[in-house]
Amino acid sequence: MFILKVRNLGIDLIKIFAITFVLGIHFLNVNHFLETPFNNFPIFFQGFLRNLFILCVPLFIMSTGYLQNQKSISNRFYKKISSFILTYCLYVTLFIIYKTLFLNIPMNFFEVISFYFIFPGIFWFFGMFIGLYLIIPFLNIIINSVTKKQFFLLIFILIFATCLQTIFESFKIGQTFWYNIFPICYYCLGAFINKYKPNIKRIHLISLLIFSLIFTTFIDILISGGNIFFGISSNYSSIFTIINSVLFFLSFYNLKRKSFAMTSFISSITLNIYLSTAIADNITYKFIFYKKILSAEKSLKYLPLAVLCSFTISFFIYFLFFFIKKIMYFFHHTKLLN
Repeated sequence: MFILKVRNLGIDLIKIFAITFVLGIHFLNVNHFLETPFNNFPIFFQGFLRNLFILCVPLFIMSTGYLQNQKSISNRFYKKISSFILTYCLYVTLFIIYKTLFLNIPMNFFEVISFYFIFPGIFWFFGMFIGLYLIIPFLNIIINSVTKKQFFLLIFILIFATCLQTIFESFKIGQTFWYNIFPICYYCLGAFINKYKPNIKRIHLISLLIFSLIFTTFIDILISGGNIFFGISSNYSSIFTIINSVLFFLSFYNLKRKSFAMTSFISSITLNIYLSTAIADNITYKFIFYKKILSAEKSLKYLPLAVLCSFTISFFIYFLFFFIKKIMYFFHHTKLLN
């Protein structure tokens, strides 16, 4: 097997886990879990899985913080945005074509144009990512100019401000809008880990992670009170999601070997796979598993197969995207030569 020396196996694996968790949480969004009373063991186990799968977005952002924390303000850095926007526009175009031709959902001209700017459905992640990308060099100025003590204080303040929403919701005493800064919080956490590289035994971290996930699920059981799932960690600003994300990241980020070709490849296209799920999930759950996923209790056995199916379809969509991009490059290059 070929080994790529420029990749970090730990970070590649974290990103692969993250995209798998995305597909997993999409399954739990369509298998009626969120509509089922949270009062029996099969549903408790799905709550445990949801608390694990919800780490997907935090792990992606922490990986970005870990890898991008030395980037500075430069034309080269910001020119990459055009590539991200082109990728996004092509996937949105593919989804619009799929939606109108295969789902027979008509869209007028205004709806088509606005679709690119409102980041609907799973495309919300791209809108968040671009906003974060724009301020990365400025965040790095702060990150690289503070002492360890000051950085730790910054992390504490960001976590406190981010997770206030969980506390307010749990006691039903109001709300705070600071939870929306969770991308900055997770980015700084990833940068902190890269800068100071905490070294804790993996077995201890994984044990703590499992205990924390079980504890979080137990809290969910108490809060839900036999009614539908009210997950205290069902959002990215939860203190439990933050703790579990850090434990998971620390468990894998420092694996002492170089990344392999396959893990590097999958890791490098996780954004493409994520954007592909707009179509892949629809095909998986609307046409392939629509007669099998009828109740939360009976559908869990289909989770691995459904995730694998959506992952495979996403791969095919990615290769279609890659082919279209190559054609566009060819015509653009030919035009320049002429």
